[in-house]
Amino acid sequence: MRTGILKLVSGILLLCLLIVPAMADTADDFMFKELGERAALLAMDELGFGYGDPDVLVLTNAGRAVVDGQPTNKVLSGITNISGLSNGDGNLYTINRADWKALWIYFYDRDTGMGLYLVPADRYYTMTKGEIISLPLENTFSTADLITGDIYMMLEDTDAGNATQEALGGNAFSLLSISNSWAYGAPYDLMTVASLHNHLCPGVLGGYIPAKYVEEKLPAEESDSYTAVFTSASCKLDAFPIMWDMTPGKQNLAIVSDGFTEDSQAAFTEKYNATPAGVFVRWNSGEKSGDGIVIASLPSTSPAYEGPSWGTKVYGSVEKVKCLGDLDSIYTTIYEFKVDSDELSELKNPENNPYEVIGMI
Repeated sequence: MRTGILKLVSGILLLCLLIVPAMADTADDFMFKELGERAALLAMDELGFGYGDPDVLVLTNAGRAVVDGQPTNKVLSGITNISGLSNGDGNLYTINRADWKALWIYFYDRDTGMGLYLVPADRYYTMTKGEIISLPLENTFSTADLITGDIYMMLEDTDAGNATQEALGGNAFSLLSISNSWAYGAPYDLMTVASLHNHLCPGVLGGYIPAKYVEEKLPAEESDSYTAVFTSASCKLDAFPIMWDMTPGKQNLAIVSDGFTEDSQAAFTEKYNATPAGVFVRWNSGEKSGDGIVIASLPSTSPAYEGPSWGTKVYGSVEKVKCLGDLDSIYTTIYEFKVDSDELSELKNPENNPYEVIGMI
């Protein structure tokens, strides 16, 4: 039955190519757009979804990968042409990778929990247009693995989970963390953060969720900006280029203070019975003044994780994503303060202890 469907869609695709007038696309444009279309056709058959299905997600490094010196962004056009999935609809994302990494495409159906992982055959890139047109759809990819992709299904059936890990290889954590977080409610901005960071982990959520919490408690207007000060560097810093337009080049990246020593940490914990999660200031450039808060994380209410090591961070990320509708269940404000220009400069100095600057300890 499936072979018959593949032959049918291959025939339809061939007919379309023969009757559609030639466009201005180059041979490489054709090759990559065709690749995306073939990936979508195969996924729609294997996963059984229709055009524009809102329960299906595509993750790929197309647009980042470079093949034989050629960009691969046309793969994205091909996928959208056939499947109707697009970034604008929040179900197609380019995942950041070094441009020399091999091209791959991953389709995930959150309704069934199944995914399809595709890697193009090397010989596809060397074919002429005529050879590509004649190539059977199923021969386009050297890897076409149908896998169990839902983290809870994988944890319930660890044999299936182990098989998924093997099939996805080095992309397993990246694809599973992002696709599962999407399936369980990750919004567009978080998906954009994860696409830049190339995976979604509790670490990067430690930047994204505080940013959303601060936006809720200290909402910004057009003339406002935010300052974020942390006492350790981690994945959380990668949330801020997307969330608050903070980058090293603009020299407004979240600040990591070296002044918060172990003694300072002990004094802070003794006084507040909490571990700080950052200092945040909403600065008004017109008034030359800022309002600030210090936040701390609350104990997790999620069930303790007891599964295999490959699921730890994926599970932890998904459980946090499921709480995004109630930020007050994740963080709390433990201190509020105001700053002027001089105090803000002191706060931004990485040699200072930020909690001493604002008078907490």
